Amino acid sequence: MPAVATNLDACCGCQSCNVCPVAAISYDGESKVVISSECVGCGSCMGACPCGVIEMQ
Repeated sequence: MPAVATNLDACCGCQSCNVCPVAAISYDGESKVVISSECVGCGSCMGACPCGVIEMQ
């Protein structure tokens, strides 16, 4: 079950979600989170995000 950034308008660009053990988290030019297909669905990023941007699907 991969992670999905569902509410990018809420992303504050804090990069707290950058705890990914497989480096699947990156940021676009506006500091918005981007989750690659490398995601293994561990949920670390979801738990670390203070803005509720990331969900598991």
